Amino acid sequence: RRYQKAEDAAYWVLEQLRKEEVVEIDSSMPYILETLAYAAAAPGAPPIAAQFDIHVEDPCRVRIRRASEGELEARREAGTEDVRVVQVSGRTAGSSLGRSLEARFVGEGERAWRHLELQLTGKGAAKEAAIGLKTVQRFLPKELGQVTFNVIFHRFEGYEKEGMKVSVWTTA
Repeated sequence: RRYQKAEDAAYWVLEQLRKEEVVEIDSSMPYILETLAYAAAAPGAPPIAAQFDIHVEDPCRVRIRRASEGELEARREAGTEDVRVVQVSGRTAGSSLGRSLEARFVGEGERAWRHLELQLTGKGAAKEAAIGLKTVQRFLPKELGQVTFNVIFHRFEGYEKEGMKVSVWTTA
């Protein structure tokens, strides 16, 4: 199915998640992040988790599922000191962001983080964040598990337009 608006695609995803364990969508990377943010904002929406299919490049494919209770509990228990915030703009190079995220998960030069929060502001930030997510997912050592993420809309202080927060965690 093709939807012109990410909001319409989000409602379709939520409808499918009521019937299926996993839903796959193919689209451009920024559109996928926006779709996930609309899905999270829908009234009564279940918490969702997503992973890019690194074998499908163009269009981008993402697998979406309801987040497990264990994932939700682990994220609730992780206080703000256990979450590393990374700011992303349209000028951030997605592949460099991916390597930076990998270094933070592995713990190069500092402690290893299991939960990262990408704060996206500005035109093009969603595309660069998606490239970064796919890059880290491709190169993350297997012992750290898989990279999973979800997206919400967020209004950042001092920024007039709405941005997005992408919560990223490893499954190990």
